Amino acid sequence: MDFIYPEKIVDYSGNVANVGNLLIKKELQIGFNSLYTEFTGKSYVVFDFGKEISGGARILNVFSTGESNRVRLRFGESVSETMAELGYKNATNDHSPRDFEVILPSYSDGTFGSTGFRFLRIDFPENGHFSVKTVCAASDVDKRPEQGLFETSDKLLNKIRETAAYTLRLNLKNGYIWDGIKRDRLVWVGDLFPEIKSAYTMFSDVPEIKNSLDYSKDTMPKGTWMNGIPMYSAWWMLNVIEHCKRFGDYSYIVESKNDFDDILGMILNEIDEDGTTHFPMNFIDWPSHFDVGDDDEDKRCDEIAGMNYLLRIIISSVIEVYDYVGFDKAVASEILTRLSRKNYEIRKYKQIAAMAVLSGDKSKRNLEVLEKGGTKGLTTFLNYFIFSALAKYGKYDEILGMIREYYGKMLELGATTFWEDFDVEWAENAYPIDSMPVEGKKDIHGDFGSFCYKGFRHSLCHGWASSVIGYLSEYVLGIKQVGFDGKTFEVNPHISDLGYVKGVYPTPFGNIEVFAEKQPDGSVKTTVNKPDCIKIV
Repeated sequence: MDFIYPEKIVDYSGNVANVGNLLIKKELQIGFNSLYTEFTGKSYVVFDFGKEISGGARILNVFSTGESNRVRLRFGESVSETMAELGYKNATNDHSPRDFEVILPSYSDGTFGSTGFRFLRIDFPENGHFSVKTVCAASDVDKRPEQGLFETSDKLLNKIRETAAYTLRLNLKNGYIWDGIKRDRLVWVGDLFPEIKSAYTMFSDVPEIKNSLDYSKDTMPKGTWMNGIPMYSAWWMLNVIEHCKRFGDYSYIVESKNDFDDILGMILNEIDEDGTTHFPMNFIDWPSHFDVGDDDEDKRCDEIAGMNYLLRIIISSVIEVYDYVGFDKAVASEILTRLSRKNYEIRKYKQIAAMAVLSGDKSKRNLEVLEKGGTKGLTTFLNYFIFSALAKYGKYDEILGMIREYYGKMLELGATTFWEDFDVEWAENAYPIDSMPVEGKKDIHGDFGSFCYKGFRHSLCHGWASSVIGYLSEYVLGIKQVGFDGKTFEVNPHISDLGYVKGVYPTPFGNIEVFAEKQPDGSVKTTVNKPDCIKIV
């Protein structure tokens, strides 16, 4: 456990003496002769710890007198969340309690809470008096050394990559990859794909991935869909394949053949001969999800198209690996044949157009959807797909511009981790997460979000939001694994307007180092260092 001192006092109110003492770093031990802050009667203080943290708060209280020694703690990913009453703008105690009372006896040193937060408000009772020595954040963030490296001549791009990596790191919890540190602690199989892409650019091995795949498989009763969502069972197969390709070891697929075959059989049963699908639930992501009561025909049509195209991507990967390990691919081939009998014109969702492109439909219409509105319509969950699809059209310069604007805007709004979802239009006339309310402006946290993440329930640290790392590594730094042996890569940097890009890509067989620098004549010189066992094509 690490203890992080607050960087500043955002606000305080009531009879508070020597509030500045709370910013002095003192030894974390109760004593008689301490610099402390006195809270008398109804009062409060709001701390900013400077960055998103996973954990709780450690409070060293010297004296408690009066009728009550109970205080209220409110953890928040934004200042406004710490100031909200439960129920206001969807402020909740769902999943990880963040608003509760604790007892602070005299000469006490207690640690409270397990959630995601950057800010903490402590409310003191009307009939109490407290002499508080120190308040720290108690951080349980993963601390393994990062083996990967990504650096460019653009400080903003470097900050985006650093923030995305920290976002994923916070969600490596208890041996698994969590959804979001203040939200439910479930393993969501679809979320794992962008998280796997991120994790393997940072570390040579991430045991949480295999653990999460095992857990998802072992807790799925036969004949049911993982997480209750048909597409998540399909995602599981793709995630297993990504994991096996990483190490060039397919024993996990051999061990899981019955699970693969069961999922393939369930999928085939939901597809007619002409490619029409009848899944009990269509779901790609929340922004494109058509639900009962919706009257958005574009959404309904795009979601059905997305189911088809994403399945084509996944089933094509299954066929390739079945070929490689020598399994009968008849069922998988029949699924792909049926799906291929349907063609769709994507109407408005970038992530769906991206899946169409990555499944082979590189049409002018899909490019129009991907480019329309620039960053409008990006989604933190599926941006890896969107950027990869745009790269199929050679739009490397445009992609870098979108990354800078989209993720840069979150940073401007105070983000130290990337969010469950974000729309650049939310930023118009909004105050940042580290600000007290500003009259006439929108609250970027409490006033936005949608679907299951409205208002303050919206997670501002979500593992899938690290997905931009996968694109930066594979397309900007240009290191991409090919083949099945885990040791074959292509190196093809696209540095656009950057002066240089350099990085380290960790593999189970050693690190690949790339340095690409723009020359005076505009050409790019690329240098690669690698272990002898790694082949570059």
